[in-house]
Amino acid sequence: MTPPIPTYFDTLQRLLTEVQRDEADNIDRAARMIATAIGAGGQVKLLGTGHSYALAIELAGRAGGLMDLAVIHDAVLSMAEGLGKSTATERLGGYGAILIEQSGLRAGDVLVVISNSGRNAVPVEALLAAQARGVGTVALTSVAHSRSTPPRPPAPGRLCDLADIVLDNHGLPGDAAVAVAGVAHPLGPTSTVVGAAILNAVSMRAAELLVESGQQPAVYLSANV
Repeated sequence: MTPPIPTYFDTLQRLLTEVQRDEADNIDRAARMIATAIGAGGQVKLLGTGHSYALAIELAGRAGGLMDLAVIHDAVLSMAEGLGKSTATERLGGYGAILIEQSGLRAGDVLVVISNSGRNAVPVEALLAAQARGVGTVALTSVAHSRSTPPRPPAPGRLCDLADIVLDNHGLPGDAAVAVAGVAHPLGPTSTVVGAAILNAVSMRAAELLVESGQQPAVYLSANV
């Protein structure tokens, strides 16, 4: 068996290459949607649950990130109150719609929903609630994972089938990609590393598009520079 660490890095490099090749059009489409919203003075908000919450905050309020991106914060969904409570809440019908109602999103804004499985109620219902308000929607998900299992009731569908634009992280079902001798289940999830690269590519392309339209994008500079 190949040692797990080289296997993990090789897997990440392969996935990043695949994403750069296969998701280029959708990255550009998502960036154009976001640039259009920012250019018109609209809002762009990100929603992630569980570990996907880390990807939502990857783009917001950080050095090298656009200032016009914000997170829909929720302490429970961020796992601040424990993994079990976060997992149970992510599956709770009606909660996603409440988050959108309180978000202030309106027609012309953009919502980016991040969920590796794309099958639980909160991300799916939030996306649909945003669409009902005329908000453009982008989903970052694993299409292979999502298609390998049905939507979890009461979710009415999968993110990959409902979003206006889908960004596929090309991850395996279950996310973890490396078998380690003596360990019962695979290790080495890929969704965070690849997802962060995708989202930052979208952000950079959006900035580029804003400049092309004659606008200067506001970007955070590290407080430690």
